[in-house]
Amino acid sequence: MARESTKQRWLLGIISAVAAIGGLLFGYDTGVISGAILGGPISDRLGRKKVVLSSSVLFVISAIGLSLSGSVNELIFWRFLVGFAIGISSATAPLYIAELAPRYIRGALVTINQLFITIGILSSYLIGLLFVESQSWRLMFAIAGIPAAIQFLVMVFFPESPRYLTNIGKKKKALNILTRFRGTRADATKEIAHIEAMAAEKKPHWRELLSKNIRPALLAGVGVTVLQQITRINTIIYYAPTIFQFAGFASNKAALMATLCVGIVNVLMTLNQGLSGPTTLSASWASFSSGSGFPRLKPSLSRKSKSFGKTKSLVFSR
Repeated sequence: MARESTKQRWLLGIISAVAAIGGLLFGYDTGVISGAILGGPISDRLGRKKVVLSSSVLFVISAIGLSLSGSVNELIFWRFLVGFAIGISSATAPLYIAELAPRYIRGALVTINQLFITIGILSSYLIGLLFVESQSWRLMFAIAGIPAAIQFLVMVFFPESPRYLTNIGKKKKALNILTRFRGTRADATKEIAHIEAMAAEKKPHWRELLSKNIRPALLAGVGVTVLQQITRINTIIYYAPTIFQFAGFASNKAALMATLCVGIVNVLMTLNQGLSGPTTLSASWASFSSGSGFPRLKPSLSRKSKSFGKTKSLVFSR
């Protein structure tokens, strides 16, 4: 199989980055599970590209709605809508990237989506720091519409997923698209044949998840996900400024500056994970298991804090 040219690889990288803007918005906001559940069936019916574009429109509308909200109920409604859009995008964007990418760089390109999530989180910290004095929360919400609009305007010109087109009978169009992103037309033809062969296979059943061949991968995937969640990392990401204030950082600006460090480390570790893969993952869990990756907490009465109505605060030290 011939390798793709440098131009083809760059084009795939750009397409992956634009498709992954939904991940950036995921990091900037937060999602709801209903969108993630519906993302797969909707993309199978309408196509990956149309679903990602639709989520971009929802992002823009909800960003405008949030910035113009006049009550708590309105905020809740628009937050639900943006969460629904994030759920759809988080399920569909990686799928779109994976189906367009060659198999030998598929993992690297899909990782861009995860990287953009961490960049989105870092961006939200930066925006919070920039507006900490003015407290312009409406503008903070409105800014989220900018990357969503960029994604829509650029992605309109991108092709649909070749796998989706093949599955709905548009084989010729799928072949032309794959030819643009593969080393030769023969490679594209071979991949189309593989897609058709997979589509012709017997529809899998849920009980196959517990089969001998699939069970190890299932346990590994679910196990890593569970371990990530029980560390309560989401709580740290969402409430880092408040946690730092409870720890003794007096001003909002100081707490946000400390939070910015969390965001930077998050991005750097995602980059490191993408480059070194399982080795870094194993090392990080070894550190977690041994407790060496955590600072020791020493109670201190050196500074008064109004948190929870108490005068005590915690100061982190090693």
